[in-house]
Amino acid sequence: MLTMRTFISSTLKFITCLVMLFSMTGLQVQTVKASSVTAYDLINEVNAIRTAYGLPALIPDPILMYTAQATAETMAAQGLRWHIGGAKERIVASGYGNGNAWATENFSMGANKSLNDIVYVDWADADHMIPMTNANYVHIGAGVASANGSTWYVVHAAYPAGGSYVSGSTAATSVRGTADTSQYINAVVKSTPLTDGSILHPIKQGQVLYTIAEAYGTTVDNLVTLNRLSPSNPIIYEGNNLVIQASFTPTISPTVTETPLPPTATLKPTATLPPPKPTLTPSMTPTPTRKPFFPKIPTFEGGSQQSLGTILIVVCALGIGLIIFGSMKKN
Repeated sequence: MLTMRTFISSTLKFITCLVMLFSMTGLQVQTVKASSVTAYDLINEVNAIRTAYGLPALIPDPILMYTAQATAETMAAQGLRWHIGGAKERIVASGYGNGNAWATENFSMGANKSLNDIVYVDWADADHMIPMTNANYVHIGAGVASANGSTWYVVHAAYPAGGSYVSGSTAATSVRGTADTSQYINAVVKSTPLTDGSILHPIKQGQVLYTIAEAYGTTVDNLVTLNRLSPSNPIIYEGNNLVIQASFTPTISPTVTETPLPPTATLKPTATLPPPKPTLTPSMTPTPTRKPFFPKIPTFEGGSQQSLGTILIVVCALGIGLIIFGSMKKN
């Protein structure tokens, strides 16, 4: 009985383990399936749309596979939600088209995105449909990279602009010479500082904050702050000027302090005297003039001797008169 019970118990445990294993496997497969879009899945879907439009399928190119994967990894590492910029320059610099080519870049990012979400939702507009609908394009590359719960999906499509180009071991069947500029990305050319020290960068087609900041040796955060952009969604527009460096702050000259004179040469301030008080002139009381007792002596002509004689005569006459007057009074 113990052996039978042990057998049944072991069997039940085994069956339970199998059920749990299959359940976990199913969940794992489902999770992986939802986020298992590969680079070749992207290429095959792009070519399926091209052939539906009657265009030849794009040829996978090893250089484009490298540039697309490198772009996906860079964007994932930086957490970028916008194009790095300069796709054509990066692709040409990697050796594609013998230095003369046209290229376009599609990217999508998110968590657990399906192939349908990427190609038929995120890339459904006219610009992102260029690799699927433009007959000029010949080659394709794709890359996928994940970081912090999100995945970046990148497709590079290109064609040589002139001459001959061999993609890997397969020669390109045709060479297109018509330039397509609908998703052309201009290289960042550094601007010359202005007279006030400021630097303004004219934004051109396809340029983004990341590549502009990299070209000028600054950071995206600095550009966002200088240009008062939204930190959560910094958007720049073609044709506008982006402030790279603000004008220099003018230096304020210090206030000049006058040097005081040495002690020996110190000038004493001149005292200001009050205005003098007006001097009052006392008014003189006129002295009344008494009338002379003696009659006025007439003036005679004839010199001083005659005058003196006349005076003596008058005095004598007066003396005689007084004597007579005194005698009469006594009587």
